[in-house]
Amino acid sequence: VMTEGYRSPGHNSAYYDEDTGRYYLIFHTRFAMKGEAHQVRVHQMFMNEDGWPVIAPYRYAGEILDTYTEEEVIGEYKLIDHGRDISAEIHLSTTIKLQEDGRVVGSRTGTWELKEGNKIIIYLDNKAYKGFFLQQYDTNNKYMVMTFTALNEKDGTAIWGSAVAKNPS
Repeated sequence: VMTEGYRSPGHNSAYYDEDTGRYYLIFHTRFAMKGEAHQVRVHQMFMNEDGWPVIAPYRYAGEILDTYTEEEVIGEYKLIDHGRDISAEIHLSTTIKLQEDGRVVGSRTGTWELKEGNKIIIYLDNKAYKGFFLQQYDTNNKYMVMTFTALNEKDGTAIWGSAVAKNPS
């Protein structure tokens, strides 16, 4: 799970690759304890069922949208709620669990469902977030993890989830 988040991501560009049919978000970002030094990042972007872009939590490493079973996506996740505030405060992750019975428990509660093998609808605080599950490479911990990215259409808030690996490979 990421121990340090991006700081001041900016100067972003969206790119559509006609050959692959994939969308990407390209931006620079700073990191804790690195001063003004920055690095470029590329994250894959998808259009959710409401037609809004959602951004993959980790930088692009060749992953593709695949189909998953409920068994592959249930479990404990670090959740980042990006909120709507404009602030220098870092949004810290909290822990939730997607349970087999469709409930979300932990720091936030609600329900969730897997649709069409890779789409997620997660209801937190009576708000529906729609997006995708995606297996991604966690560059900090050096293993693949299940992630999700989703957006609430009504207020534009985005959330990311990164599974707490049970048996890292």
